[in-house]
Amino acid sequence: MTAALGHPDRAVIDLATRIQRRRDFTAHAAGFLAGVTTLAGLHAAGLRGPTELAAVALVWATALSFQHFRHVLRGPVTPSDVTAEAERLAARS
Repeated sequence: MTAALGHPDRAVIDLATRIQRRRDFTAHAAGFLAGVTTLAGLHAAGLRGPTELAAVALVWATALSFQHFRHVLRGPVTPSDVTAEAERLAARS
């Protein structure tokens, strides 16, 4: 899986990128869904005007923070993550 001098080859980089994109997407989607649900509830409760705009900004910032902290808590993609992904893809084909 690695070339000479310990540099990762293209397949390893592609697998690590694929894993990171999936993690980013799931974190982003979860934050988005939580935000939309919160805003829909506030709107249904009658929140209007500048307060509604402030709520949108707060929910957006919270969703971005959620995505960031999920990445921080989970950590970077590890070699074992790449190996597991390669095995999963090999079993699928």
